[in-house]
Amino acid sequence: MLGTFVWWLYAVVRIVKTDPAFDRVITWGAVKRHCAAWVLITGLVAVAWFTVPYSWKVLYDELVLQSTALNLHFFRELGTMVRGHEIDGVFRSLDVYLDKRPFFYPFLVSLVHDLTGYRTLNAYVLNTALMPVVLGLVYVIGRWLGGQRAALVAVACFGASPLLAQNANGVGMEMLNLVMILVTLGLAVYYLRKPDAVRLSALVLSCVLLAQTRYESALYVGCVALAILEGWRRVRQIILPPAGLCAPLLLIPCALHNTYLSGMPMLWELRDDVSTRFGVNYLGDNLRHAVDYFFGLSIELLNAWWLSIIGVLAIGWVGCSLWSNRTRWRAMPPHILVVLIMGLGAFANLGLLMFYYWGQLDDTIVSRLSLPVYAVLAFAVAWVVGQVRDAWQPRVCGWLLTGALLCYLGLGLRSTAYNNPRNQLATEMTWEEQWVAQRPQVSRLIITNKTALNWIGRLTSAIPLSTVRTKADKVWFHMKAGTFREVLVSQYYRPVGAEGGFVLDPKDTLPDSFVLEPLTERQVGGKLLRISRVSEIRLPAAPKELPSK
Repeated sequence: MLGTFVWWLYAVVRIVKTDPAFDRVITWGAVKRHCAAWVLITGLVAVAWFTVPYSWKVLYDELVLQSTALNLHFFRELGTMVRGHEIDGVFRSLDVYLDKRPFFYPFLVSLVHDLTGYRTLNAYVLNTALMPVVLGLVYVIGRWLGGQRAALVAVACFGASPLLAQNANGVGMEMLNLVMILVTLGLAVYYLRKPDAVRLSALVLSCVLLAQTRYESALYVGCVALAILEGWRRVRQIILPPAGLCAPLLLIPCALHNTYLSGMPMLWELRDDVSTRFGVNYLGDNLRHAVDYFFGLSIELLNAWWLSIIGVLAIGWVGCSLWSNRTRWRAMPPHILVVLIMGLGAFANLGLLMFYYWGQLDDTIVSRLSLPVYAVLAFAVAWVVGQVRDAWQPRVCGWLLTGALLCYLGLGLRSTAYNNPRNQLATEMTWEEQWVAQRPQVSRLIITNKTALNWIGRLTSAIPLSTVRTKADKVWFHMKAGTFREVLVSQYYRPVGAEGGFVLDPKDTLPDSFVLEPLTERQVGGKLLRISRVSEIRLPAAPKELPSK
């Protein structure tokens, strides 16, 4: 992965050095010319940063990604750490497994850890930094399609979205996936404008990295292949640099990873009433949910309904225009052809999702997968705006840009505020982490009734509460040996009736040998979350001497 990434950076730098167009971009005149874009992008990033707090958004996915990045940083091992303990002052990995999620994003997070030191904040900072990159790329591609005014409309329609803000301030892989799709699209345009070995190398390596960003992003390999073949047709020769020869070999890890996932049903996360991941029987229900999501006005939905409406109209206009000019496709400008090819890839991805058992887009966990489609809709709008008469264009652009921003400020921010606290489990975990952080820094074991991954990410020993029921003697030994100076337990208490009061949730019971000292508690919804300290473990027949390690 490191070799592919460095090779890709080298190929991109070669393009920048050999293309004189980049010399004109990095000038004070160019900065002033695009001042409106800078202001718009900065404003959208600022609104997202101030309205969406840093927190877990897609809880288990993000925890696994961060655990994988931690393991890559400390141990250079591709695996998700599920058990780790501090031993002699060093946090060590004791149990890992190969996760199903592609690992380009964890690799980049681990690289940030390598350069700046390990901290959980790094993943959030990386995604926040990627948001202006995404909007900048949308602006550049929008200018290719319709000019500067159309590009501003595309940025406003796409960037003024609560969905984008949620992902920019989370720790998922959606922002990186968007960046790689847009970068690959831009490199494909540069390649078709002047097909040569330098530009093809950057395009091929970008495609390899994109395929290892999200599961379904491997679909874009076919899109890039079409662009490469079109470049060969235009110059009437086969261009095959070393990167092109090595690309199939570099994609082998991606293929092996997918094969591993296909052979591990336990990683599919199927519901009890589902036996297969894909099926025609899921199509009807998923399509209904997709329509509700793209065009719904509920504040429960993290969508951009204004972009859905004008985007679908723009797609219809684009389709009619392409049909009327179908005989001249061989002379189609590179930027239009590439956007069309990559757009087909995005909609193919959406179509595949409609056959997936967990493909309900109005689910907040699934809705993030619509971001590439929204980008295509924004590009369609930019192209249509570019076709408007010059006399009408300023007014049309002003209406669309103002409308997008007003819809975002009027309903989009309400949706953001509504959805921020909805992930109750993330709220509970954040509260636990903040409370424990205020206690003295000692060697500590957390016995949690949730996942232990968030504590492992903070380099704190943690084990599930269900595991402790059969390992009381081991916890007792480590308490006596001084391995852990403090052992904390988190448990739920349920309400017992209309008159009030709470009782311990049966799922969170510990053996009677555990003596707990309540330290703090917080009511979350109808439950009470309590953190206690294990003051003593009374084993039935405790050994007189400590067993040897």
